[in-house]
Amino acid sequence: MSNGTFQNDRATAADTLAFAAGRAVDYVVKCTQRRVSPSPEAVAALRGFREALPENPSDPRHVIAMLDELGSPATAASTGGRYFGFVIGGSLPAVTGASWLASAWDQNAALRVMSPVAAELEDVVLDWDCQRAAMGDWLHARRRRILRR
Repeated sequence: MSNGTFQNDRATAADTLAFAAGRAVDYVVKCTQRRVSPSPEAVAALRGFREALPENPSDPRHVIAMLDELGSPATAASTGGRYFGFVIGGSLPAVTGASWLASAWDQNAALRVMSPVAAELEDVVLDWDCQRAAMGDWLHARRRRILRR
């Protein structure tokens, strides 16, 4: 990639995503072994992101490595199971995998025509929310009429 060209062939995409996945797996495992809050040194190291805007595309593995090496130590380890701060959830492998797939899809969910899958999944989740809140069939029917207009 140092030649200033952008490549998105299958081999490059597979290599880049596998590299990122390996880094992500290492991060998740390390979260169980490190302190929950980042060290002052890790936060100070974030200054390493401050660099001039590149004139050409960067090697994607270099970008991912830099994000991991500078960014991962400066995270709040909410993934590790020992985080009892705000109620923000955690990262389970199924959720992370779904997030990766959604990122690969790169959909704009503003309108059903722009992303039928995003619109359908939103409908499913809204139905589940109504069911969990015991809002009854009348609310499901009312919401569907409004959404279909």
